[in-house]
Formats: sequence, structure tokens, C-alpha cells
Amino acid sequence: MLQELTVFANMAYVVGRDRNSHERLNTIPPLNGVLGVRWHDQLANGLRYWCEFGSNFYAAQEHPAAGENETAGYTFYNLRSGIAFDYGNFKNITLNVNIENLFDKKYRNHLSTVDFYNEPGINVITSLKVSF
Repeated sequence: MLQELTVFANMAYVVGRDRNSHERLNTIPPLNGVLGVRWHDQLANGLRYWCEFGSNFYAAQEHPAAGENETAGYTFYNLRSGIAFDYGNFKNITLNVNIENLFDKKYRNHLSTVDFYNEPGINVITSLKVSF
């Protein structure tokens, strides 16, 4: 079972200053990252499937540029799953279902241009991809 598990992580940190004035640039995201685990397998008939639980995290932006507001840090969780299969001339047909912000966390994205609204709550996203 362990060979079907994948742990993934990513982190980003950006610093931006004007070269002349040395002031902070606007629209610079705070420290942020992704962490999760994915389970995937394949059946004898070639059907491939996966399920993933992960989180997105953002640190507080405590040093905003002029004209920007500070934003609190936050974390939200996602549940994603999908199947992939071949059918005739169609290769790698993929159906995905994602539930983002699983626990309906209220937060404000620092890069949002609208200061007075929270980001959307829980989202359900489906997609179908057909390659030929």
C-alpha cells in the first residue's frame, strides 16, 4: 500500500523592493505553500484512480507595501479525486472531482484587489478531459 502513496509539498517566499527607493513592491504574496498526500492505484482493466487530501497555507502579510493592508494568515484544506481510462481512439480520458476549502474557512487573499470581501467558501469543481 505504501507504494501507492505520494506525499507532496511546495513552499514559496518572495521579497520585492523597488531598486531606487527600496520600498516594498505591491502585490507580493506572503510565505505560502501546499502540503498533502495522494493515494493512487490501477485496476487490471487499466482504470487508474486517485484520491488526495491536501492543504494550502499562507502566512500573515505583516509588511505590506504602501497602499496595501495587512492580512491574517490562514490555512484551508482540499479533497480531490479522479479516474483516468482509455476508450477506443480516446486516450487518457480523465474525470476529476475537487472539493476546495473543505471546511468553509473564511479568509482574505492578500493579492485580492477587493479589500472588503472574503474569498469564496467551499467549492466543488468537476472537470472532464478527453485527449485524442
